[in-house]
Amino acid sequence: ALANRTTFRVKAPEGCPGVQYRRSKRLDDRHPRYAKDGDTVCGLVEDKEEWLRIGETCFLPISVNGLRVLEPLPKEGASNGSNDKGGFIRSVSKTGTVQAERLPKGGADPSDREAKATPPMEFTAKVPDD
Repeated sequence: ALANRTTFRVKAPEGCPGVQYRRSKRLDDRHPRYAKDGDTVCGLVEDKEEWLRIGETCFLPISVNGLRVLEPLPKEGASNGSNDKGGFIRSVSKTGTVQAERLPKGGADPSDREAKATPPMEFTAKVPDD
């Protein structure tokens, strides 16, 4: 139900444009789309807070290689536009622009031009040289 949904801000690793959606709860099962750094995403937290379910076949990892890539936002004032049959991918850019797209039952639209033109995110955590 909607009350169980949690809102997060995407916090991509340095040098990465965002966090890539997954078709299942496997890091190697990549979707052609990604959530941009700074965007807001909403979904159901699953598997001991390891995955955020956005739609029926659309997921985001909460952490990758020990690095947290989704930061929880306070519940107050957090709105979402989701339902259990696909729902919406809702994102708010750093400039405050709200974007909501219908997410088909089978996942986000792989024909999206912007997503295809953007290179997929590689998950490699950079360790600072001390």
